[in-house]
Amino acid sequence: SSLLSSLAHVKPCVPGPAAQPGKNFWPRQRFLSGFAVQRVFTNEQTMSESRKLLKEYVSSRSEPAFRELVERYVNLVHSVALRLASGDTHLAEDVTQIAFADLAAMAPKLPEQVLLGGWLHQHTCFVTNRTLRTERRRRIRERQAAEMNSQQDHTEANLARIAPILDEAIGRLGTSDRTAIILRYFDQ
Repeated sequence: SSLLSSLAHVKPCVPGPAAQPGKNFWPRQRFLSGFAVQRVFTNEQTMSESRKLLKEYVSSRSEPAFRELVERYVNLVHSVALRLASGDTHLAEDVTQIAFADLAAMAPKLPEQVLLGGWLHQHTCFVTNRTLRTERRRRIRERQAAEMNSQQDHTEANLARIAPILDEAIGRLGTSDRTAIILRYFDQ
Protein backbone atom coordinates (compact mmCIF):
# COMPACT_ATOMS: atom_id res chain seq x y z
CA SER A 1 0.00 0.00 0.00
CA SER A 2 2.96 2.33 0.53
CA LEU A 3 3.85 1.85 -3.15
CA LEU A 4 0.32 2.74 -4.17
CA SER A 5 0.24 5.80 -1.94
CA SER A 6 3.60 6.97 -3.29
CA LEU A 7 2.25 6.66 -6.83
CA ALA A 8 -1.13 8.29 -6.11
CA HIS A 9 -0.17 11.37 -8.12
CA VAL A 10 0.41 9.30 -11.29
CA LYS A 11 -2.42 9.68 -13.77
CA PRO A 12 -3.78 6.58 -15.49
CA CYS A 13 -1.93 5.61 -18.63
CA VAL A 14 -4.95 3.97 -20.25
CA PRO A 15 -8.34 5.55 -19.70
CA GLY A 16 -11.15 3.05 -19.73
CA PRO A 17 -14.54 2.25 -18.31
CA ALA A 18 -13.05 1.60 -14.87
CA ALA A 19 -11.47 5.05 -14.74
CA GLN A 20 -13.58 7.50 -12.83
CA PRO A 21 -12.82 11.16 -12.34
CA GLY A 22 -10.90 11.71 -9.13
CA LYS A 23 -10.13 7.99 -8.65
CA ASN A 24 -6.93 6.19 -9.44
CA PHE A 25 -7.18 3.68 -12.24
CA TRP A 26 -4.66 0.85 -12.33
CA PRO A 27 -4.95 -1.31 -15.44
CA ARG A 28 -4.82 -4.99 -14.61
CA GLN A 29 -3.09 -7.60 -16.68
CA ARG A 30 -3.43 -11.39 -16.62
CA PHE A 31 -0.05 -13.01 -16.30
CA LEU A 32 1.43 -16.49 -16.08
CA SER A 33 -0.78 -18.55 -13.80
CA GLY A 34 -3.86 -16.41 -14.26
CA PHE A 35 -3.19 -14.13 -11.32
CA ALA A 36 -4.10 -10.53 -11.85
CA VAL A 37 -1.14 -8.25 -11.26
CA GLN A 38 -1.09 -4.51 -11.24
CA ARG A 39 1.16 -2.71 -13.61
CA VAL A 40 3.70 -0.68 -11.72
CA PHE A 41 4.93 2.39 -13.50
CA THR A 42 8.72 2.45 -13.64
CA ASN A 43 10.20 5.61 -12.31
CA GLU A 44 13.70 7.02 -12.49
CA GLN A 45 14.63 5.57 -9.10
CA THR A 46 13.96 1.97 -10.15
CA MET A 47 15.73 2.56 -13.48
CA SER A 48 18.82 3.83 -11.70
CA GLU A 49 18.66 0.88 -9.30
CA SER A 50 18.56 -1.47 -12.28
CA ARG A 51 21.55 0.30 -13.79
CA LYS A 52 23.43 -0.05 -10.50
CA LEU A 53 22.61 -3.76 -10.34
CA LEU A 54 23.71 -4.24 -13.94
CA LYS A 55 26.92 -2.32 -13.29
CA GLU A 56 27.57 -4.43 -10.17
CA TYR A 57 27.01 -7.61 -12.17
CA VAL A 58 29.35 -6.47 -14.94
CA SER A 59 32.13 -5.38 -12.58
CA SER A 60 32.11 -8.32 -10.15
CA ARG A 61 29.85 -10.96 -11.76
CA SER A 62 27.64 -10.65 -8.66
CA GLU A 63 25.03 -13.40 -8.66
CA PRO A 64 22.76 -11.61 -6.16
CA ALA A 65 22.71 -8.52 -8.41
CA PHE A 66 21.85 -10.59 -11.47
CA ARG A 67 19.22 -12.54 -9.51
CA GLU A 68 17.61 -9.22 -8.51
CA LEU A 69 17.58 -8.10 -12.15
CA VAL A 70 15.95 -11.37 -13.18
CA GLU A 71 13.33 -11.01 -10.45
CA ARG A 72 12.55 -7.47 -11.61
CA TYR A 73 12.22 -8.27 -15.29
CA VAL A 74 11.18 -11.93 -15.55
CA ASN A 75 7.47 -11.04 -15.74
CA LEU A 76 8.11 -8.58 -18.56
CA VAL A 77 10.25 -11.00 -20.57
CA HIS A 78 7.95 -13.97 -20.06
CA SER A 79 4.77 -12.05 -20.91
CA VAL A 80 6.29 -10.66 -24.13
CA ALA A 81 7.48 -14.13 -25.16
CA LEU A 82 4.10 -15.66 -24.28
CA ARG A 83 2.21 -13.11 -26.38
CA LEU A 84 4.52 -13.51 -29.37
CA ALA A 85 4.45 -17.31 -29.09
CA SER A 86 0.63 -17.28 -29.19
CA GLY A 87 0.33 -18.72 -25.70
CA ASP A 88 2.90 -21.53 -26.08
CA THR A 89 4.12 -21.65 -22.47
CA HIS A 90 6.99 -24.05 -23.12
CA LEU A 91 8.38 -21.88 -25.90
CA ALA A 92 7.92 -18.75 -23.75
CA GLU A 93 9.86 -20.37 -20.89
CA ASP A 94 12.67 -21.33 -23.27
CA VAL A 95 12.79 -17.81 -24.70
CA THR A 96 12.84 -16.32 -21.19
CA GLN A 97 15.85 -18.45 -20.27
CA ILE A 98 17.63 -17.55 -23.51
CA ALA A 99 16.95 -13.84 -23.04
CA PHE A 100 18.45 -13.79 -19.55
CA ALA A 101 21.39 -15.97 -20.59
CA ASP A 102 22.02 -13.49 -23.40
CA LEU A 103 21.77 -10.61 -20.92
CA ALA A 104 24.39 -12.28 -18.75
CA ALA A 105 26.70 -12.73 -21.74
CA MET A 106 26.08 -9.33 -23.33
CA ALA A 107 25.96 -7.21 -20.14
CA PRO A 108 29.55 -5.93 -20.47
CA LYS A 109 28.82 -4.71 -24.01
CA LEU A 110 25.61 -2.84 -23.18
CA PRO A 111 25.82 0.97 -23.08
CA GLU A 112 26.00 2.42 -19.58
CA GLN A 113 22.74 4.37 -20.00
CA VAL A 114 20.76 1.42 -21.41
CA LEU A 115 17.14 1.21 -20.36
CA LEU A 116 17.19 -2.43 -19.37
CA GLY A 117 13.43 -2.96 -19.67
CA GLY A 118 13.46 -1.63 -23.22
CA TRP A 119 16.50 -3.68 -24.15
CA LEU A 120 15.00 -6.85 -22.68
CA HIS A 121 11.70 -6.24 -24.48
CA GLN A 122 13.43 -5.77 -27.84
CA HIS A 123 15.77 -8.71 -27.30
CA THR A 124 12.88 -10.94 -26.22
CA CYS A 125 11.02 -10.05 -29.43
CA PHE A 126 14.14 -10.93 -31.44
CA VAL A 127 14.73 -14.23 -29.62
CA THR A 128 11.07 -15.24 -29.83
CA ASN A 129 10.88 -14.54 -33.55
CA ARG A 130 14.14 -16.39 -34.19
CA THR A 131 12.94 -19.36 -32.12
CA LEU A 132 9.57 -19.44 -33.90
CA ARG A 133 11.33 -19.33 -37.28
CA THR A 134 13.65 -22.18 -36.24
CA GLU A 135 10.70 -24.26 -34.98
CA ARG A 136 8.75 -23.63 -38.20
CA ARG A 137 11.73 -24.73 -40.33
CA ARG A 138 12.25 -27.83 -38.16
CA ARG A 139 8.58 -28.85 -38.55
CA ILE A 140 8.79 -28.38 -42.34
CA ARG A 141 11.94 -30.54 -42.54
CA GLU A 142 10.36 -33.23 -40.37
CA ARG A 143 7.20 -33.23 -42.50
CA GLN A 144 9.26 -33.48 -45.71
CA ALA A 145 11.29 -36.37 -44.26
CA ALA A 146 8.11 -38.17 -43.21
CA GLU A 147 6.66 -37.70 -46.69
CA MET A 148 9.83 -39.01 -48.33
CA ASN A 149 9.84 -42.06 -46.05
CA SER A 150 6.20 -42.78 -46.74
CA GLN A 151 6.82 -42.69 -50.51
CA GLN A 152 9.41 -45.46 -50.36
CA ASP A 153 7.66 -48.79 -50.82
CA HIS A 154 10.03 -51.75 -50.44
CA THR A 155 7.40 -54.46 -50.20
CA GLU A 156 7.92 -57.76 -52.03
CA ALA A 157 4.92 -57.13 -54.29
CA ASN A 158 6.28 -53.75 -55.38
CA LEU A 159 9.80 -55.11 -55.96
CA ALA A 160 8.41 -58.04 -57.99
CA ARG A 161 6.48 -55.56 -60.16
CA ILE A 162 9.49 -53.35 -60.95
CA ALA A 163 12.19 -56.08 -61.19
CA PRO A 164 11.61 -56.81 -64.91
CA ILE A 165 11.74 -53.08 -65.70
CA LEU A 166 15.02 -52.71 -63.80
CA ASP A 167 16.56 -55.76 -65.49
CA GLU A 168 15.59 -54.43 -68.91
CA ALA A 169 17.03 -50.96 -68.14
CA ILE A 170 20.29 -52.47 -66.83
CA GLY A 171 20.50 -54.63 -69.96
CA ARG A 172 20.37 -51.53 -72.18
CA LEU A 173 23.28 -49.85 -70.40
CA GLY A 174 26.79 -49.86 -71.85
CA THR A 175 29.30 -52.36 -70.46
CA SER A 176 31.11 -49.95 -68.10
CA ASP A 177 27.84 -48.47 -66.70
CA ARG A 178 26.26 -51.93 -66.31
CA THR A 179 29.37 -53.17 -64.47
CA ALA A 180 29.30 -50.16 -62.14
CA ILE A 181 25.61 -50.74 -61.31
CA ILE A 182 26.12 -54.47 -60.75
CA LEU A 183 29.18 -53.89 -58.53
CA ARG A 184 27.45 -51.14 -56.55
CA TYR A 185 24.05 -52.73 -55.95
CA PHE A 186 24.18 -56.45 -56.63
CA ASP A 187 27.68 -57.82 -56.10
CA GLN A 188 28.30 -58.59 -52.44
